Amino acid sequence: MSKNFICSIDRMPAEGDKGYSSIAFHRIKFLVESGYSVTVISFFNKNNPLDLKAKLKLESLGVSLELIRVNRTEKILNVLKFPFFSKDPIQCLLVKSKDFKLRAELVLKKYPDSFFYFVLCILF
Repeated sequence: MSKNFICSIDRMPAEGDKGYSSIAFHRIKFLVESGYSVTVISFFNKNNPLDLKAKLKLESLGVSLELIRVNRTEKILNVLKFPFFSKDPIQCLLVKSKDFKLRAELVLKKYPDSFFYFVLCILF
C-alpha cells in the first residue's frame, strides 16, 4: 500500500491561519506523524510573510512542496471571460491556473499510486 499522500490546496497550509488552511496544516502534520510522505501543491507568494512562515514550518516537518507563483494576470483574464466563454463558477476561475495544472501532472506522474487530499479542487 502506498505511503505517499498528495495535498492540493490553493493557499499555503498554515498552523496559525484560520479556516481550511489551518485544518489542512493539522491534517498534513498528522499524516507526517503517522508515517506518510506528503507532497503539497499550492500557490505561493514569496512576498507574503505568512506564506514564508508556512513554507518553513512545512519543510521542517519533512513535507515536499510544489509551489506555484500566483499569476495575477491569468486570474484577471479568467474572471473577465467568465460571463462569455466559461461555464465554470467564478470562484473556480479565480484559482484556475495552467502552471498549477502542469505541476500537478508532474507530481501525479512521480507518485502514481498516491492518496489524494484536495482541500480545494483546482480545475485542471
